[in-house]
Amino acid sequence: FDVGVFAGPLERSILGGTQPFAALSMQGLILYLMSGCCSWCTFSWLADAMVWFLAFLHDHVVFDWGLAIIVLVIVVRGLLHPLTRRSQIAMMRVSKQMAAIKPELDALQKRYKDDPKQLQQETIRLYRERGVNPLGCAGGMLPTFLQMPIWIALYAVLYFAFELRQQPAFFGVFQAMGGWGFLGDLSAQDGFIPLPFSVNLYVLQLSSVNLVPLLMGLVFWVQQKYMAPPPTPNMTPEQQQQQVMMKWMMVILFPFMLYTAPSGLTLYIATSTLVGIYESKRVRKEVDGMDLTKPAKPGGGWLARAMERAQEAQRRAQERSKAPSRKFRDR
Repeated sequence: FDVGVFAGPLERSILGGTQPFAALSMQGLILYLMSGCCSWCTFSWLADAMVWFLAFLHDHVVFDWGLAIIVLVIVVRGLLHPLTRRSQIAMMRVSKQMAAIKPELDALQKRYKDDPKQLQQETIRLYRERGVNPLGCAGGMLPTFLQMPIWIALYAVLYFAFELRQQPAFFGVFQAMGGWGFLGDLSAQDGFIPLPFSVNLYVLQLSSVNLVPLLMGLVFWVQQKYMAPPPTPNMTPEQQQQQVMMKWMMVILFPFMLYTAPSGLTLYIATSTLVGIYESKRVRKEVDGMDLTKPAKPGGGWLARAMERAQEAQRRAQERSKAPSRKFRDR
């Protein structure tokens, strides 16, 4: 047998642009799939497109992988800006409308404090009369959920892509300072201060003090403190406490989970959050002159339609409960 053996890196430029590898379609050997039960949700098609786009930015635009990741953030946030703007305006509208009807909500709670079912019906009736859509706040998390596939695909790219293996950020400026290893490999943790020992914390292996995840937590804290919408007036003290706990969980849990993640991923998330803070500030400045206490225009999206369907179902249920039963009428 005449057998050819390839012993080399799974690099796209070699397998896809050099013969005989290109003729043999050996580029199909490159798979960005996390093993195990999550292999189906790695979004390998998105990871493949991301590698191509990052390589284009690195080779022809910014000539640095760290800057390419930052440009990727700007592109993604720009594409999601219309949706982000609309969802933030909807959240602010709901918050101001709920503040405007708070006295009436308090009066209903006092009047029907012993009848929770009637209180719910009257509250929905008040929402319908004033054009308030409480589900409008649910759209505020939609831009974050839409970015999650990008985070997962980027994690797979940094874990498998040969092009980013051992590649420094920002032209290796930190490595020029006496061989400092900070951000010297975007596919590994940033290694701000290497430790002379390793600590096994069961959920992660601590071998260095990493700066980028800590900065990411700080950016999350700034976002939650200054940019998060205020709690709605009808929330109970228990619900407000749960909301505060969820905010602190995001500030602490995310950096802890991503503490040993590839520094390219934490760089992306931290930069995206910073851009989001600037974006929220611009949107808030834009809506300062809007009268958000008025109801939104008819046909204001799927959340408004969902609220209308829920209110209509509630109204029909009320009519059925008030109507005499068929057995009673027959008598």
